[in-house]
Amino acid sequence: MWPFNKKEPERNYTAEAVAKLKEFKAVGETFNYLGRHCIVTGHWEYLPYIGVVPLLQFDYADDMGKIHHCTARVAELPALVNQQTPNVK
Repeated sequence: MWPFNKKEPERNYTAEAVAKLKEFKAVGETFNYLGRHCIVTGHWEYLPYIGVVPLLQFDYADDMGKIHHCTARVAELPALVNQQTPNVK
């Protein structure tokens, strides 16, 4: 009876991006990145005035044992997934 269509809720792109990152690896899981053994430490970062930014945060140790912190954006996720799959022909 109401003459107007219900408005569909807007998509939450930030939540979708964080879900994609969590689907790749959960916090504490490991993966190889450019020959280094990396451990996932987070999936998002809060920046003032911007809000939540989806990032894959991970740490790795160099040859001297120093721990480095790195981040990867959601756009880099297909390349990370491609590195984890072996090239079998």
